Amino acid sequence: KTEVNLQDAAKAEMEALAIVLHFKSDALVVDERTLRLLVENPHNLVKLLARRLHTKIEFDEGKVREFPGDIDVYLKQNILIF
Repeated sequence: KTEVNLQDAAKAEMEALAIVLHFKSDALVVDERTLRLLVENPHNLVKLLARRLHTKIEFDEGKVREFPGDIDVYLKQNILIF
């Protein structure tokens, strides 16, 4: 069994997420697909990691339910500024 820790996401982006949660912000712009999936759809993240790592991924369903799902996450490459 291989253990995968979601702390593999970039430290700076995890800190940005903590700031968003602390200040109850509505949105976050990130450069990391993993972090976006963690916020928006953790189940899809588990499927993606299992497929990429060719191993079964287990996660704490209780922790997933604790995570706030009301943050809009945008990938920086999808933002066009005029």
